[in-house]
Amino acid sequence: MTMKTPLAYIGFLCGALAASAGAVTFVNGDTANPVWTLEKSPAKCLLFQKIPGWGRVEFAVRSGKEPFLELTLYPVRPFSRKGIMTFREEAPEWRPGIRDREYGPVKIYRDFPGYLRGEQAWYALSSLEKGLHAAFVYRDDRYYRDEDIRVLLSPYEFGKYNLEFQECQTGLLDYGLRDVRYLTLHFDGKSEKLTSYSREQLSRLREYLKSDPDIWKSVVISVFTDSTGTDADNQKLTGAQAGVVAGFLKEGGIPAEKIVTRSFGESHQGVLNEIEPDRRTNRRVTVEVRTDYDS
Repeated sequence: MTMKTPLAYIGFLCGALAASAGAVTFVNGDTANPVWTLEKSPAKCLLFQKIPGWGRVEFAVRSGKEPFLELTLYPVRPFSRKGIMTFREEAPEWRPGIRDREYGPVKIYRDFPGYLRGEQAWYALSSLEKGLHAAFVYRDDRYYRDEDIRVLLSPYEFGKYNLEFQECQTGLLDYGLRDVRYLTLHFDGKSEKLTSYSREQLSRLREYLKSDPDIWKSVVISVFTDSTGTDADNQKLTGAQAGVVAGFLKEGGIPAEKIVTRSFGESHQGVLNEIEPDRRTNRRVTVEVRTDYDS
C-alpha cells in the first residue's frame, strides 16, 4: 500500500536541509497545487500562503485615502511569549551562491499575530519577487525546546499572483473603515426624509460593509430628536427614523440580523433646546460599525 507523506513533513525535510542545526522549518512545498491564494474586493486585496503545520502568512492592502501594505503572520499555535523574530531573505536550494540578507528584528507578542507594516512588508514582497524566500525565525520553548522555529514563504509562482495583487489595488475604494465607522446623520427637520449629504454617507457605508463583510459584526443606529412636541410623538418619530436608516442599509444588501436600532426620542439631549440651531444639533442619528474587538 502506498503511503502519502504529510505536506508539513515534506516542508520540514526540504527546509531542514538548508537550515542551521536545531532549526525546525516549515515551508509550503506543494507545487502541484497553487501555493498562493488571492482574495479581492473593493475594500481589500489579500494575497496569502498557507504553511502546512504552521499557519498562514498574509499580505494585505485595504482601501483608504492612503492605502499601505501590511504583512501578518497567523500561527495555528499562537506565540506563547513576547519576544523578537528575525526577518531575513534566503535563497532556495536551487539557487546556490546567493547570500542571505538580514532585514532586522520584528517584535512579537503573546497570543497576537506577527505584524509587519510598510517598509518591512515591502522587503518581504521584494524578496519573493526576486525568487527568494522571505524567512522568519523565532524561539518558542512551549513547542520546541532549545530549537529555533523557521518559517519560509515560498516564491513559487509568486510573480503571477503578485501581478493580480497589484492590479487589485487600483480598484480599491478611496475610503476605509475608519472613514465610515462613526457617522452622524440628519433628517430634514422633524421629518422622515434624510438630507442628501446623509444619504451619500450611508451609501458609502453600505458599499464598504458589502465589500468587507468579515471585518465587522454589527451596525448600531441610534436616533435622537429635540424636545418640541410631546414625548410620545418624539419617541414615535425617532423609531420611524431608525427604520428609515435601517431600511436604506437592508435595501443595499446588509443583513437585517446585523443591524441594531435604538430610538431615544427627546432623551439624551446634547444641548438646550431654546434656539433652533441647538434643536438642530439635538436632532441627530449616530451610526457605529462594531467589530469583534469591541465589547
